[in-house]
Amino acid sequence: METIPDEEVVEGSTMTLRCIAAGYPTPTYRWKKTDLLGVTSNVFDKVNGVLLSETNKVLIIKNIEKYRHAGTYTCHATVEDGGAQKMAKESSKVTIREKPKWVNGTLITSSTPNISTPHSWKCMARGDPEPEYNWYANTTIMNNVSGRHTIEGGILRIHSVSPEDDGMYQCVAKNKFGFAYQTVSLEVKVKPPEITRALFQENFVARNTGLILCVSDSLPSADHHWLFNGAKLETNKTGKYGLTPRQDLLVHQLSHNDTGTYTCVATNTYGRATKEKYIKVGDVSTQIDATVTSSKPKYSQIATKTTSSLTVTTAEPKSTASTSPEEECSDFNKVFIALFSISLIVNVALGITVVLLWKKIQRNQDKDFQIRGNKCKILMKTAEQPQEMILGHNYDDVVTESGIPNDVIYEESFPSFRHNNNERLSTGHEYEEPSNYEPLRRNLLEDQADEHNYQSLITSQEGN
Repeated sequence: METIPDEEVVEGSTMTLRCIAAGYPTPTYRWKKTDLLGVTSNVFDKVNGVLLSETNKVLIIKNIEKYRHAGTYTCHATVEDGGAQKMAKESSKVTIREKPKWVNGTLITSSTPNISTPHSWKCMARGDPEPEYNWYANTTIMNNVSGRHTIEGGILRIHSVSPEDDGMYQCVAKNKFGFAYQTVSLEVKVKPPEITRALFQENFVARNTGLILCVSDSLPSADHHWLFNGAKLETNKTGKYGLTPRQDLLVHQLSHNDTGTYTCVATNTYGRATKEKYIKVGDVSTQIDATVTSSKPKYSQIATKTTSSLTVTTAEPKSTASTSPEEECSDFNKVFIALFSISLIVNVALGITVVLLWKKIQRNQDKDFQIRGNKCKILMKTAEQPQEMILGHNYDDVVTESGIPNDVIYEESFPSFRHNNNERLSTGHEYEEPSNYEPLRRNLLEDQADEHNYQSLITSQEGN
């Protein structure tokens, strides 16, 4: 019986094992499998993804899976010889490997970090055997020699990005059975300086320390230097001119000679911005009442009293620039306009509501007048009819023409028409009671005014 070699295959591929034995009569074949847990079971055709062909000599597995098909496969060849069985067997260990695959949720993405900030990517893959990683920048393999970045497995760290780092980056995970890669881009954001607001000065009064604020926006941060009447100022901690931590200008021991044009110049690698302002140094009274509120004065804020005396208070430099009067006025105007608009909208809404309510009341009054007018017309029409016409009609006709329903009239409302079946009316007509006659129901009148009018009508007719 020929030896069956061990197999090392990649997950998802096709594996074929062939069992060859010599004997007479022709041997019969069967297969057994011992899985990774040591459990042995028979192998059958078309069961668990296995195909057996050529009278079970050939075992084929398509789309092989690691945890389903890995293990040891044993071929048993048996020959029947005069009632005795002769058997031979050979085994093959099947090891299933994995090509690198990216771990879910660890895909890297393109990035646009700010200049001079750190940035990193981390790619993670699984495989059997464990994959190794390589990083490429613009198709060039990266290493740790430059010191500007560090590579640890699938992690790439750039310590401080610059425009030189712009480009395409690729992470490659590979083992002997395959590889996987991801490609991303890096675009470092830079911005030339921009001075975002007008220069603002504080305390430019003779003999004091003045401050000029300059606020800029840039990537990377801009350096500030200052000009006075076009000449560059030398700034230091002990001289006449100094800088705050935010690079605002301090002018010590102000005098009238410091009146002039001051220019803030903001620069970085990618541009330059300037803004200037003319500043005049003011006068102060010779009588000064100084109040020191800090043991380490840096610049003074001046407040002039009505008695021409001057109070000097010292304070630390402000972290934010003061608001100019123009900006305060603009903010006040915006608030006033907003309040006026809201008030106007509310008044218009109230006016519309009042008009609609007034129209509704008018419509209700018109309907009420119309109803009352109809009732009066009915009563007047009934009063104008002659007595003979009333007596010549049936009782129901008289009541109907009066506009008053039958079911709300007392029997006492018609005293002149009471009769028995054999009585005659005063006009000579003989009363015949209709077959569908029903006595009037006694009920209270809903409208007392109509009852009074009707009683008056009957009384006047009887008098005639």
